[in-house]
Amino acid sequence: MSYEPNLIIRRKDLEKALPSLIERRWSTDEDTQHIAKYLMYVLDKHMVIKFDDLELVLCKPELTSFNKLVRDCLYELDVDYREEY
Repeated sequence: MSYEPNLIIRRKDLEKALPSLIERRWSTDEDTQHIAKYLMYVLDKHMVIKFDDLELVLCKPELTSFNKLVRDCLYELDVDYREEY
């Protein structure tokens, strides 16, 4: 069993990527659809941590392969995030 990191995402970057996520949601690729739906859910439903003007969203994609796909997507969309082990 491998340990997958929690992802700490800068909320404003994820919000800026929302139009791209919506577009990806309608992709014919199931992985792309799943990632887009997941990140939209994270933006809408996950706890936001506020630190002065900085807002961070925490999430943890559980499956190893899905976690990697989510991180790759965040990188492609230029969404700032960090991994917490």
